Amino acid sequence: MTAEGLSFDVEQEPLPFDDSNESDSLLFITPPETETRVRIKNCWYNFYEWIHEPTYSCLDPPTLHCRRMTLHLFILFLLTATIAIVLGCFLSYWSNSNTLLTCKSPYWNNYRLPKFLIPNQYHVHLSIPIRESKLTGTISIEFELRESTEYIVLHASSFIQESTPWENLFLWNELNEDNLGLTHYNVSHVEFNSMNEQVTLIFKETLLPSLNYTLNIPFFESQTSHGLRIYGFGWTKAFNVEGSSNDEVLGYTKLEPTGARYLFPCFDEPALKAIFEFKITTSRHFNVLFNTPSIGQYLNIESNEITHSFEKTPELSTYLIAFVIGHLKHRSILTKSGIQINIWLPYQTGNEEKEKEKDNHDPTDFALRIAKNAVEYYENYFDYILPLSKFDLVPVGSFLVLFTDAHLFSSISFFSIYKI
Repeated sequence: MTAEGLSFDVEQEPLPFDDSNESDSLLFITPPETETRVRIKNCWYNFYEWIHEPTYSCLDPPTLHCRRMTLHLFILFLLTATIAIVLGCFLSYWSNSNTLLTCKSPYWNNYRLPKFLIPNQYHVHLSIPIRESKLTGTISIEFELRESTEYIVLHASSFIQESTPWENLFLWNELNEDNLGLTHYNVSHVEFNSMNEQVTLIFKETLLPSLNYTLNIPFFESQTSHGLRIYGFGWTKAFNVEGSSNDEVLGYTKLEPTGARYLFPCFDEPALKAIFEFKITTSRHFNVLFNTPSIGQYLNIESNEITHSFEKTPELSTYLIAFVIGHLKHRSILTKSGIQINIWLPYQTGNEEKEKEKDNHDPTDFALRIAKNAVEYYENYFDYILPLSKFDLVPVGSFLVLFTDAHLFSSISFFSIYKI
């Protein structure tokens, strides 16, 4: 039948999903048959017949189930597996929530820290056993507030959140005109957000602005890393001048970009700069390097450990804190501005005579001269003197002003093609 040039197929066989009668049948316009359309139609009819056509007999042992039941069982299996995976992830996420509150807090849920708190100075004392998987410490943070608040938010890794007795912390402000002594503030409760790695301290009293506060955490515990993937603080094998490892270990920090919160509780954002005063206690047989020079050492005869005290740093972001622990020797050179540049090399104890023989053929001479020239060049170019009295270069196994050993142990012949 044709009407105005269009072809209508009135006697078209109803589709499998069409339950209408012939009298109620719709007229379908037949579009041009293309190869793609024919393939799609064949696939649909084959699938429909496969679902609705039962197998030969439910009494035949090899074919006890029809194809439709097979599909239903397959879909049921997929749904069950999906639910099991989702439920497993949910339980795993909340398995550590005996002490951690990871739901939304009425106080703070932003990934960034509040802007009304400004840290001024950190006093950190770390106790680091050699080769151990944990370290302990105490920390005191001086800060000021720009507005009134009932809570403080700071960063801490999930491990520090769980291992720290937060009920023992205390907060006070300095002497002011309205008080004859220090004012202490009591913690009402503590909320934890392991996803954002934040701790919210809620106080019973309101903290007023324009006052200097001190937050003291008398004990915390953090994990150390091992091997090549150091984050926070960890131990790795020490490498000698030839680039081969020995039985010695080297401990160092890697706090970029947000590793400081894995080492100690802090306000771990680059804009929140502060002064740092560090003390590090470790084995008496190990050297300890920090951003600033050492100002004293205290020997504990009973524990056979030494506590190293260091000068206060200028204002730094938390990720710029760095220290190294190991058996180290160094060579030095002074820049024109009086900054001491040191290259520290790990060495194996018991081979001091061999180490002295290597000093005459030390391949770090070239690196030492390049470091001196680079610092002097940039000081002259920017008309700005490096604000630290020393500059330490330490080779470690996997991290580049910690360098990979290949870069620091290179000779001038290696770089001659670049006309340095």
